[in-house]
Amino acid sequence: MKVLLFARRFDQATIPKLKNLLSKLKINGFTPVFYAPFYHSIAPEIGSGYSSLNIEDFKSESIDFIFSIGGDGTLLECVPLVKDLCIPVIGFNTGRLGFLSTIGPHEIDEALMYLKQGEYTIETRSMVKLTSPLGGIGEFPYALNEISIQKDYPTSMLSINVYANDRFLNTYWGDGILISTPTGSTAYSLSCGGPMVSPDSETLIITPIAGHNLTIRPIVIPDSSKIRLIPDGRDRQFILGLDSRTIVIPTSTEIMIEKAEFGLKLVRLNNRDFFSTIRAKLAWGLDIRN
Repeated sequence: MKVLLFARRFDQATIPKLKNLLSKLKINGFTPVFYAPFYHSIAPEIGSGYSSLNIEDFKSESIDFIFSIGGDGTLLECVPLVKDLCIPVIGFNTGRLGFLSTIGPHEIDEALMYLKQGEYTIETRSMVKLTSPLGGIGEFPYALNEISIQKDYPTSMLSINVYANDRFLNTYWGDGILISTPTGSTAYSLSCGGPMVSPDSETLIITPIAGHNLTIRPIVIPDSSKIRLIPDGRDRQFILGLDSRTIVIPTSTEIMIEKAEFGLKLVRLNNRDFFSTIRAKLAWGLDIRN
């Protein structure tokens, strides 16, 4: 099997983890290929003799899996590279919590065994698409976790009129708003009081960020909904975010969002699922009385 290794950056503390992964890949018969910018940054540490690919080579190469090495932020940065190529991605966690990058350093042997034996499931994680405006965000107007609107000035308040399928939903006052996928329900939305939603739920979550009106709570709607957002406020601009990518937009710009026409292929090993992940990562249901 050919696997592409992707990471944003590596420090000296994580180089041994990468070398350990490379050693285990060789033992288990996997052929590692590096994402070229990543390889150039760590070649002096691991030596030559490895192949590398640039993004334009992804379509012409037969890649079985992409290994995202880092935290959830690293996997999110991998998404614009994969685009709609349907290459399965699996996250090896060298970061902190890791809802998307679930394979810890002590689980590498087990994970490679499951991959070799075909004991895994490929989940299609839904994404959201920004249909308007498109200027300034590059060639990938998609997000795996959420699309966000946030105020640009810390002491001001943003007002956002929200429509679903051209029906007025509500006006949100506060620091901003999130339109999250089920995958994103355990990310920024969760920290803002949003619900955890199973990844196979065909839904979108609308979550206010530091809502000024405490009676306005997060709401879950069908992902067939086309969402229109109209921000307003005293400031001339606001921040529009697609996962970790942000741009500044003039106030009163209409934002149009809908479900993407494709999703991210995420590998889930057969010995774990969404519920076991949140139990482990959040100590969910843990009896702390002992």
